[in-house]
Amino acid sequence: MAQAPLEEMRRLAGDLQTQSPQLLATFQAWLEAKNEAEQEITDDDEQLEEDIEELVGTAEGFHNFLEGGGLLARVRKRRAGEDVAKVQQRARELARRGQRVDDLMSKTQPGPEVRQAWQEVRRKWKRVAEIAGGLR
Repeated sequence: MAQAPLEEMRRLAGDLQTQSPQLLATFQAWLEAKNEAEQEITDDDEQLEEDIEELVGTAEGFHNFLEGGGLLARVRKRRAGEDVAKVQQRARELARRGQRVDDLMSKTQPGPEVRQAWQEVRRKWKRVAEIAGGLR
């Protein structure tokens, strides 16, 4: 496995671990404002909150997987086949959760601050999936 893609993936995983909880906090603030304005909190709004929470956990787990246990060191020693499959599996899970959030974001259309925060997170998980798909 090439070092540059792994290092980029590691950086992105760190960014996702930080930015996903910020997205959740921004979304929860939007929900609170919606509630205070006496606008209906829909089932989709609640589902989106749950999906973002799951994405936060998945992003944290992905980051911990890449950082913990010396994965990058093992890969550098070319014991890569099994490790690549694990990285790809974790990246697919991150992408699956991200796509669920993306679908509901499109449907619920939360405020611009939520959409802006989401675009940053979305761009990063999509790039992780792209890198993982190219690993050999």
